[in-house]
Amino acid sequence: MTSDSNCLRSVSALRITKSTSQDSLRNEALAEEKPLNIIVRNHGSLGITLCSPRNLEDLVIGFLFTSGIIDQTNDIEKIKWQSNGDCEVSLKSKSDLPSNSHNLLSHSACGTCRFESLEGLPISQTFWNLPPIPKYKFFDWFDELHNSQPEFRLSGGLHASALFSPKMGLINIREDIGRHNSLDKLIGSLLKQEERYRFSDTVLLLSGRAGFELLQKAARSGISIVAAIGAPSFLALELARKFGITLIGFLREERFNVYSHANRIEGSEYEIKDA
Repeated sequence: MTSDSNCLRSVSALRITKSTSQDSLRNEALAEEKPLNIIVRNHGSLGITLCSPRNLEDLVIGFLFTSGIIDQTNDIEKIKWQSNGDCEVSLKSKSDLPSNSHNLLSHSACGTCRFESLEGLPISQTFWNLPPIPKYKFFDWFDELHNSQPEFRLSGGLHASALFSPKMGLINIREDIGRHNSLDKLIGSLLKQEERYRFSDTVLLLSGRAGFELLQKAARSGISIVAAIGAPSFLALELARKFGITLIGFLREERFNVYSHANRIEGSEYEIKDA
């Protein structure tokens, strides 16, 4: 596997319908799912993840950052793609990696629970520095997220993570068969830029559920508002409340739920309390 290749593959499929006996042979697009092994030189493999084979350098950088292995791209001396598809990373620092850095990666369906408690996370409190966001912007961003997923529309098999600015609109979007990989790719793509974005002044939109591992990656980056089209988990909500993240779930065309720090949404008057 190279650092960038096609994410979709065309296959033949027999379309069977309930209302008619006239079945048909069709061409369909399926999402590619390939293993990626990240090796840190003089340390060893971090494990293997199954991912979409595009924007892989972004994935590597974002993963190393959200895992607490690096703090900035300058901590990386070199990224080398080996002939067998493995990725070898040389770090400038010769110090030991965090004790939780062994076998961090996982399959494409979910992230990995490698921290024993919220206190063990390599993150700090987030802060929102802008005025409250008008509600309509979330619905506009919902539409823009859907319109910015061309490969999802073709295959139905890719997740997306997108970062928005209340002032500038869409900053960037990344797709992957794994929801946690799409977020690492997004964060990695922005860390590579010369002028680093103030993550605290951005809003993250997720195309699926808001699980713990996604909130952990957002908090590591300092993202203050996370909105998901799907449901959040309770552990994700605990993390959001502890580290000052506004957590939104079930973002649809006409409604959404706010689970924490609702004061960042314009016109929100309710103090959120558990029943």
